[in-house]
Amino acid sequence: MNFSRTLIIGNSGSEYSPHTTRTTGSTRLNEMGYPADWIERQLAHAEPNAVRRTYNHAAYLADRTKMMQQWADMLDVWILGESNITPLSRSANR
Repeated sequence: MNFSRTLIIGNSGSEYSPHTTRTTGSTRLNEMGYPADWIERQLAHAEPNAVRRTYNHAAYLADRTKMMQQWADMLDVWILGESNITPLSRSANR
């Protein structure tokens, strides 16, 4: 069994994979109101629209830098436990 298959998210029974991290990041950044173009570029996703892909070569680097700094700051708050959000216990979710 490889390492990623041995990691379990909490007690939910869901398996962790590197793609789970990308999914979480994309979801949270969208919830934070960042433009989809910035998020998709940060995830290195190709533009699905061929015409737009041909003409739009914007990297949004300065904007993505600010976005990722806010993401890093939010992770720091979570890690240090400085958030004013009280997590629900597993029994409260039933």
